[in-house]
Amino acid sequence: MNILFIGDIFGKSGIETVKAELPSLIHEYNVDLVIANAENASINGKGLNKNDYNKLQDTGINFFTLGNHAFRNSDILKYIDHVDNLVRPYNWEGDSIPGVGTQVIEKNGKKVRITSLLGQSFINEPSTNPFSAIEEILADSEQDIHIVDFHGETTSEKNVFGYKMDGKVDAIFGTHTHVQTNDLRLNPKGTLYMTDVGMTGPQYSAIGAELESVAKRMITGMPSYFKESTKSAQFNGIVFKINDKTNKIENFEKIFISPENPLDKFRENE
Repeated sequence: MNILFIGDIFGKSGIETVKAELPSLIHEYNVDLVIANAENASINGKGLNKNDYNKLQDTGINFFTLGNHAFRNSDILKYIDHVDNLVRPYNWEGDSIPGVGTQVIEKNGKKVRITSLLGQSFINEPSTNPFSAIEEILADSEQDIHIVDFHGETTSEKNVFGYKMDGKVDAIFGTHTHVQTNDLRLNPKGTLYMTDVGMTGPQYSAIGAELESVAKRMITGMPSYFKESTKSAQFNGIVFKINDKTNKIENFEKIFISPENPLDKFRENE
């Protein structure tokens, strides 16, 4: 089974880039399952409204993960409890939080568990300890394949999580910082790991926002409304193959398609 994980989709340009690039990627890599972090897909990169959720499903995305902006757009409250292909951070602290944080779907006869976790370093939203949270899931879960979206700010927290969970889950993909890291690897006990998958959205931007609007705040210290960049967009992702007999990862590649080099896909194993 071939699985594609798409890095944080940001705004209108991110949605349009997925629409333009995903069909050919599914064909080229014979993709069976597409997962995407879409917590930044709606207006100015805040949340995921129902209209954008529907648009992204129509592009070929099968499952969605969220992060610290999960509830930034209130429209999600209208549908999050009525869909079975979306997870918000499992360790979001509080009673009666809408949605679920881990979900099993069946694909090609396999039970695939997808879990979303929120880091605690420099993240303002209230959350419980992600290390305790994942152990709670592992103690009472059944699946053939387990993929974790670790939505965190710091590389150290993500790397330590990857170290502690090596061999306990099948893949850990960092999201949130929107800059693709150069460390896609199989950890010693077989867990596929990458500190940050990157962003699918406007490349010439401040992680999605229009540069001048961000620069104004940084330079003057005065409030500035961050606008979504309309510049040409990039596509960031990871595609990997699961052995149908052993459920082990046997091949993987990172994908970086840029507007300057539309066919530029950096392959890990060539």
